[in-house]
Amino acid sequence: MSGADEISLLMSTVEQARTRRDQSALLLVGSGVSIQATDGAKAASWGGLLDLDA
Repeated sequence: MSGADEISLLMSTVEQARTRRDQSALLLVGSGVSIQATDGAKAASWGGLLDLDA
C-alpha cells in the first residue's frame, strides 16, 4: 500500500467513525512539527523534553 493509499484509508476511517459516533478514539502524537517550527529546540522533541531538568 502506498503512502497516499494509507492516508486515504486513515481519512476514510476517521470520517466513518465521526459519522457513526461510535465512541472510538484515534490519537496521533508526534513532535516533528514542533521540532521543525522551533529550529530543533531540545524541548520540542519527546526525548529532549524528558531530559530537561525539572
